Amino acid sequence: MIKKVEEGSVPEFAIKDGILKFRNRLCVSNDPELRKELLKESHDSVITTHPGSTKMYWDLKSHYWWS
Repeated sequence: MIKKVEEGSVPEFAIKDGILKFRNRLCVSNDPELRKELLKESHDSVITTHPGSTKMYWDLKSHYWWS
């Protein structure tokens, strides 16, 4: 994907500060453990009261992207 971004063939993706982004959201690799950890960390955060699944989804969607 990085090669495609560098060639300019995928305009919705970009590399900023060495990080692959999709529409300005951090791309998360296809690693089930990493995705699970992101969900767990977001859910268990000390600054978050239990927001419900819909609120948590929209909060995560604004920062992360995965297929």
